[in-house]
Amino acid sequence: MKKLFDQFESVDFASWKEKITTDLKGKPIDVLASKPEMDIDIVAYHHADQNATPRNIGISNLANWKIRRIYNSESNNADILNDLNEGIDALGLHYSNNFEAQSEGILFDHIQSDIRFTDLNQATSAKVPDSAHLNCDIFARAAKRGRWPENRGNFSAYVKAFPNNKSIWIAGNIYGDAGATTIQELAVSLAEINDYVEPMIASGHSLEEVYSKLIVELSVNENYFVNIAKMRVMRLLVAGLFEGHSAGFKGEPISLYAATSVRHLAKNDENNNLLRQTTQAMSAIIGGCDVVTIQAAKGYNSEQDDINKRMAKNIQLVLKEEAYLNVVKDPSEGSYYLSALTEQLLTKAWELFKEIEKEGGFCSALESNFIQNKIETNQRYMIEQLNEDKKTFLGINKHQSKLEDWKDVSPETDENETAFKAIKPFHLESYYKNTQMA
Repeated sequence: MKKLFDQFESVDFASWKEKITTDLKGKPIDVLASKPEMDIDIVAYHHADQNATPRNIGISNLANWKIRRIYNSESNNADILNDLNEGIDALGLHYSNNFEAQSEGILFDHIQSDIRFTDLNQATSAKVPDSAHLNCDIFARAAKRGRWPENRGNFSAYVKAFPNNKSIWIAGNIYGDAGATTIQELAVSLAEINDYVEPMIASGHSLEEVYSKLIVELSVNENYFVNIAKMRVMRLLVAGLFEGHSAGFKGEPISLYAATSVRHLAKNDENNNLLRQTTQAMSAIIGGCDVVTIQAAKGYNSEQDDINKRMAKNIQLVLKEEAYLNVVKDPSEGSYYLSALTEQLLTKAWELFKEIEKEGGFCSALESNFIQNKIETNQRYMIEQLNEDKKTFLGINKHQSKLEDWKDVSPETDENETAFKAIKPFHLESYYKNTQMA
């Protein structure tokens, strides 16, 4: 029996591109090119002749993710248990004196959990479940504050205190939330990993142990297909980094968390946030992350806060229980577009990573503001694209609601003294020059 496509002659890329040019009826083929981000160039046509074999990231079920919600130290135990009964299966908890009461009745062996600490001293002395992931990214914490803590603590002792837990958390999402491009976030996260790896090895830890302890959290922004490729690229970059430390190194795919970005959450025409959160979560899921957090928008009162949190949970439940994304092995398999995008992100992120290493690595590049200056360049680019209507921010620069008054959301100023530029959340809406505002 002949296969269906055996009956058709194959078309090479040159002939296919010529046909595209004909169909454009005089328009230049450049109209099919675009820039989803400042440092990414894409075209709308792809062919097998122009694409390498899709890379295998070694995951059998790319869409079997966990639905995560983050709780602060004041969160009520009853509310957490209720969330678990209503579909939440990953908890982000803040460790405090209230932790034992807050976590009463939680069956940690049957859910995903991660526990955040304020510093290494608190973390090292904590009593936590063996199955929990531990979140104490001292580099990211310093980046957010713009200064190093007076006592950085002994990171090696902290890791040794928890032999059964994954404990090297990389909060790469803070760079995306601050306005970094996808390539910048990938490269900076990789540089941060490397600044953990080298001193850990010097302290007597094996490369295999360090790799096995690693968890990476990334942001997902407004660029749907870029996010899909981003999740794959992060795993490839980490694998390449560790192979650079030891030729032939192989390990299971790293634990990968994704969080929707706050930079496109808006307070004007805020119902559009649900659309943004849905597409961002979908792209992270299709990209193959393990855990997804939808960061709910801050409401103007407690009732609106509760609604936003409930919708953040329900979006993922719909994607899982009604769209069945969790039972599809790899929805994006065979896409030449995503293969080409993956290769571009991989190459450019690795090049930027090498630039950071030339600056002395993550910590040195942070202290010299090299990383912050890169991010600020993209902030300015996004602001320009927004105000010149080159990019659509639904409900802000396009299709503003006529049913509500415009809310002034001017950016807040931060006058705290820092040793280097602090990496803070960037809210693009705050920089829109609304000419219709009274």
